[in-house]
Amino acid sequence: MAHRPPQLDSTSDIPDLERTEELNSMLTRLESTSDSAEVPEYNYFDRSELIQYSVSSGMLNAAAKLTGNSDPVLQCVLISSLYEAGYRELAEQHLLEIEHKLLPPKAPYQEAARIYGEILYDQTRYEEAAAIFTALAETCPSMASLRYGAAACRLQEKVLRLRRRMELYHPDQDERLKIEKYIHGFLDTLALVEQTHWHSTGTDKQRSNLPEHLNANIKQNRS
Repeated sequence: MAHRPPQLDSTSDIPDLERTEELNSMLTRLESTSDSAEVPEYNYFDRSELIQYSVSSGMLNAAAKLTGNSDPVLQCVLISSLYEAGYRELAEQHLLEIEHKLLPPKAPYQEAARIYGEILYDQTRYEEAAAIFTALAETCPSMASLRYGAAACRLQEKVLRLRRRMELYHPDQDERLKIEKYIHGFLDTLALVEQTHWHSTGTDKQRSNLPEHLNANIKQNRS
C-alpha cells in the first residue's frame, strides 16, 4: 500500500494536534536526512504551505527539499518565505541562481524580483535596485510602492555622489555648505518616501535572523 503523506487541513489555518504532530514528525525527518527521495507527494498548494511552515519553524533543509529544483513557482515561494523570515542571505543565494530570469520581470518571478530589489537597496547597490523597481513598475503600474522604491534609490544615489564629491575634491567652505544643503534636501525627500513604507519590514524575530552587517546597512538607509 502506497505511503499516504499527512494531510493539511483545508478548512482551518490551525490543524488539530494529531495532524500537527504528524506534520512536524515528517518535516523533522526531512530536516535531518540527506535523502531527498523521502519527500512525500503533495499537491502544489499543500507543498507551498509546507514550505512556508518549514521556514517559519526554522527547518530550512526540509523547506529546500519540499521545493525541489524544477518548479519555478515553488522556488519563488521558498525565496519569499526565507526573506520574510529574515533569512535574507539565504534568500539572496537562491535569487542569484535565477537572477537571469528576473529582468524583464515576468510571472512567476515578479515578487522574487521585488525582493531582490530590496536586498540590493539594503546593500547600497542603488542603481541595480532602481533598474529592477523601474522595470517592475512598468509591468505592475498599480503598485505605487515600486515607484517609491525607484525614487528612494535615485535619492540615495544623489546623496552618495555629493558626499563622494566632497571627499574627493575637498571644496571650500562656501561650496561645502551648498553641497550639504542639497544633501539635506534629498534626505528630507527620502524621509517622505520612506513614510510610504515601500520597503517591507520584519518583526523582531525576523530581524534576529539578519547578519549584523545587513542590520547596519538597513538602519543606515533609513536614518
